[in-house]
Amino acid sequence: QVREGLLMREGDEKFGQRVAIKIISRRLLRKVRNGQENLKREIRCIKKVKHKNVIQFYESIDEEERDKVYLVFELANLFSVQDLCDIQKQLSATGQGLKDPITNVVCTDGIPLTYAKILFSQLMDGLQAWPPQGGG
Repeated sequence: QVREGLLMREGDEKFGQRVAIKIISRRLLRKVRNGQENLKREIRCIKKVKHKNVIQFYESIDEEERDKVYLVFELANLFSVQDLCDIQKQLSATGQGLKDPITNVVCTDGIPLTYAKILFSQLMDGLQAWPPQGGG
């Protein structure tokens, strides 16, 4: 479950900033084999990644009395790859499509090549920021 919220700790440099909060149920974690350890490993990994093309992790908050773990991330207020695909799907259903910004060709099946190249380049840049395997 993901929600949007505000960081409310006074003195925090990001106080009042809008954030994305991933809410994880400890009850569900206990049902997954190695769930707690997997979450700890995921948090260790995402703390290490700092790159402009990767959503930044701010902190984890463990609320035992509520049986929840909250992961606080930078809020991406631009559209996602999924949003782009959904828009294209809606347009394609009506015989329309997204226009390639370079070639001006309307693409009715899939996303325009220019967008795909940009997204792939950003993905590769972001993946290069991940720490080497076993660097845990």
